[in-house]
Amino acid sequence: MLTEVRKLVSQNLAAWMLVAVLMSLFVTSVAAQNNPFDGWLVPRESPPATISQTVGVTEVTIKYHRPAVRGRVVWGELEPYDKVWRAGANEATTISFNTDVKIEGQPLRAGTYALFMIPSSAEWTIIFSKTARQWGAFTYQEAQDALRVKVKPQQAELQERLQYSFPTVTEESAQVVLHWEKVKVPFTVSVDPLAQTLARVNGAFYWQAGYFAANYFYQSKTRLDEALKWANAAVAMEESISTLTLKAKILGELKRYDEALKTAEQALTLTAKSPNPARAKESVEKLIADLKKMKG
Repeated sequence: MLTEVRKLVSQNLAAWMLVAVLMSLFVTSVAAQNNPFDGWLVPRESPPATISQTVGVTEVTIKYHRPAVRGRVVWGELEPYDKVWRAGANEATTISFNTDVKIEGQPLRAGTYALFMIPSSAEWTIIFSKTARQWGAFTYQEAQDALRVKVKPQQAELQERLQYSFPTVTEESAQVVLHWEKVKVPFTVSVDPLAQTLARVNGAFYWQAGYFAANYFYQSKTRLDEALKWANAAVAMEESISTLTLKAKILGELKRYDEALKTAEQALTLTAKSPNPARAKESVEKLIADLKKMKG
């Protein structure tokens, strides 16, 4: 009986010792972090945020943490001038591009980068580091820089929590703005949507790729010869009212009216098989009338 009791006590003691060791490791791990329980049990002082913007076909995504001013003097004190800063709080801020881009006119390859900045009163340095995953700027190495550009800061209204935004977006560029305390720091991301379109449709083996590429060039009224090339490719794979009328419109823009009319007439012969023949016929006949008017 005594032997069994000793055995039971020994087993329970071993179990409690294992629990104690695991708890100790957990507490040690948590204590090593900047914020206890890492936002799981209590809120982080600088909560995480993500913002994305599409420019052309390029997705730009910024992941960062948002520190607050809390009545402090940020620039030159909390965040010293002329020292590399994590451009946020906690982990290094990251910025991702799914295509090649230009930053302030300088080329940068597609990828995910740690975003660092060097503040100063008159000029800021924006740094894109190839080492995306790191804590703050404590292990930052200039040798890992993929790009550095310089920009001018702007005076602004008070922004309590650090914020990134895309206030100005076009088909070819987006302005990225860091706003914290009473300073805004803008930089421009630019892309070449025409080149991106060509890169994406080249080698495509379905008619929709050619159709959408042709329509993009047609709508932008640029590279109409390129538009016709893709329209021809789409027609070769799928001779339909959609592909033929688009090709006719492009030929009209190129002032090749006889070819445009012949292509539109070809589309007209297909309207009887349309799900809505009357509407399809009306649309193609209007195109033919417009082309005749353009020809004069």
